[in-house]
Amino acid sequence: PIFPIVIGDDHHTLAVADALLQRGLHVQPIRPPTVPEGTARLRVTLSAALDTSVLADALDVIDEICLAHGVDPREATPTRGPHGPITPRSPES
Repeated sequence: PIFPIVIGDDHHTLAVADALLQRGLHVQPIRPPTVPEGTARLRVTLSAALDTSVLADALDVIDEICLAHGVDPREATPTRGPHGPITPRSPES
């Protein structure tokens, strides 16, 4: 699955993506004209092949870097998809 983290400003989005890359995470910055002006975002792509602990570590790094740049990734992620509300699945499902 792909999870967007909307940051808004192009330069700020690039700075967060660069900081994540320095920590070993390749998170694609998406900027205009691919998305509307003022809605630049990070494109976080996850794989089912990732071990749970690796995924947890990656999410911790994303939280840390985003928060250090003044972005709360939980508030910057859309809550509606094309087919209605996005509801995170529990780890058991």
